[in-house]
Amino acid sequence: MSAPSDNPDSTRAPLPESQPGIILRHLPRIEVMESETLLSGWSRVIRVFYRLFRRDGSVQTQDRDLLNRGDGVTVLLFNRERQTVLLLRQPRISAVLRGHPTGETIEVCNGQVEDGESPFDCAMREVEQETGHRLAHLIPLGDFYASPGASLEIVHLFAGEFGPSTLVGESGGLYHEGEDIETFEIPFAEAMQWIDRKIIVDARSTLALQLVFIRRIASDQAIA
Repeated sequence: MSAPSDNPDSTRAPLPESQPGIILRHLPRIEVMESETLLSGWSRVIRVFYRLFRRDGSVQTQDRDLLNRGDGVTVLLFNRERQTVLLLRQPRISAVLRGHPTGETIEVCNGQVEDGESPFDCAMREVEQETGHRLAHLIPLGDFYASPGASLEIVHLFAGEFGPSTLVGESGGLYHEGEDIETFEIPFAEAMQWIDRKIIVDARSTLALQLVFIRRIASDQAIA
């Protein structure tokens, strides 16, 4: 078994102030013992052994197999003037295996953070590779655990404005990574309807669109 180099990031975000009736814990209830790598390929799977300090005072030893493929980024590209968003369609093997009628999902721009790369730099890189747009800046929307019970991945959400002036190349993604991406522009309101109609079924894309929609309502402005 390896040393706990596979352990989750120990950096903790500051806790919010307590609300009436809610007890916020300031001490970890889990103590990591050790871990081992089960699979190392396109993705990595580790098994972590740990102690859980239960609320009744007892201690329970547990183990979990976790996906450890690094952190991810999601970027929603919007055009403020036209009130549109840029979406991507691409084949996904997971969609095929789950019986999706076309095996293609409609998403916003997604990618994985490479070693030594910041989420911001990754987002800029992925946008240009997949859509051909080089954005002037990004708007952070937040960070979240992709699946805290099964994965170490934290996804960093951004939004960015695109237009004729940001287009510097072709879309489609990288051939050597197996990407075959089609991009298209639709009204923001229609994209929101596609969530309800289950045309957009990707969780990251749904969250990014809904976050921008909430901000749009809260600020009484157009997109973002």
